[in-house]
Amino acid sequence: MLLGGALGLADGGQPIRRFGDIVRIAVGLAAGLALAGCSSILDVLPDGGDKAPKAAATAVDLKRVGEETKLPQPWEIAGPIEADPVTVTPWIVCLRSKAPDQTRQTYALFYKSGKLETYRFAAIVDRCDVQSFRPF
Repeated sequence: MLLGGALGLADGGQPIRRFGDIVRIAVGLAAGLALAGCSSILDVLPDGGDKAPKAAATAVDLKRVGEETKLPQPWEIAGPIEADPVTVTPWIVCLRSKAPDQTRQTYALFYKSGKLETYRFAAIVDRCDVQSFRPF
């Protein structure tokens, strides 16, 4: 009764008298505080709003990478495709040679904030091998 008077009234205006009422209120308060604490974490997480690189910007980079790697022309490209969420660079553009005597050497170009960050031979995780390529 002493605790019930301190907490106020239960549903229907009845004073809190039972231990079950106190436990129910305590669990509800704890759940509410836990959920409120979790919502503040969401403000700090990145929003993942990095947009795909523009075609005009990638064209210059693709030409430069193709020349640096001495990739025989004609070239094919695929993408941009979203990278694995755990990677630092959110976008991938794939580049390969369409020359008939070439093995399919494919390069993955990694973009962040619309700018080329790095490139390398494509790995399985880049998913270039399952993309639909088009002429560049």
